[in-house]
Amino acid sequence: MSISSDERLSRLEIGTALFKAKQVEEAYPYFQAALDFDRNLTPQNSAKALYYIAETLFNKREYDMALHHYNISIDLYADDFQVYFDRGYLRQKLRLTQASIDDFNKSIELNPDFASTYHNRAVAYKHIGNIEQAIIDFRRAISLPGNHVRTKKSLLELLLPRAMRYGETGQTEKALQVLDECVHLDPVPAQVFMERANLYMGLGRHADAIDDITLALELRPNSCELLKIRAVAYEKLGENRLAMSDYEAVLERQETRTASRDIHATLQT
Repeated sequence: MSISSDERLSRLEIGTALFKAKQVEEAYPYFQAALDFDRNLTPQNSAKALYYIAETLFNKREYDMALHHYNISIDLYADDFQVYFDRGYLRQKLRLTQASIDDFNKSIELNPDFASTYHNRAVAYKHIGNIEQAIIDFRRAISLPGNHVRTKKSLLELLLPRAMRYGETGQTEKALQVLDECVHLDPVPAQVFMERANLYMGLGRHADAIDDITLALELRPNSCELLKIRAVAYEKLGENRLAMSDYEAVLERQETRTASRDIHATLQT
């Protein structure tokens, strides 16, 4: 028996089941019919139908009508965190940034354990230049259960430049603290390990620098710059054989690149 032919279900229940089964277009008329004909709908259930209509319109990029239906849904029932979250996301797309933050605030008030709300609010704060609050929200999102690949990437994009500024202004310990956080934001780019290695070199922590450069080389195995840094670190520790091996690897890569450029130039003539 199909969902829509089950007479035991109300129009709202059928629409909800179809919507959750990704049959959005089929669900839409059931929500509208529930609002038009089901006189026993509670305000909460009416709000639910309006919410699903708003979601359908959002997916069809009919943003103004979607926003209208979110608004009515919230007017009828103001205690559903998901509706505030989705209206906030729509307002974010419409560049109504402060309004989106207000919605995310309310969503968090109703459900403080939904990681995506913190992520989206962080994006909004970043958009208006409130980097400190954005960092706080990204960190909060990561602390909650879930897959946080995009959030870690977004946080890394804020923290790495900060670490580099600290390093450039001689605030080495602050730079290291930030980079120590960055290395736990998988997947970690090679630049994070390289930046920390350079700071370690300045502090005379050559063994630590070698460890970080080795990690960076796993990500960028053909980097002459990384090999040169590690070679210098090996020299500082008196590991001349290992230093020479890295210098030779640099020469091999440079010769390979030169040969490749020569071949390319020949083919172009």
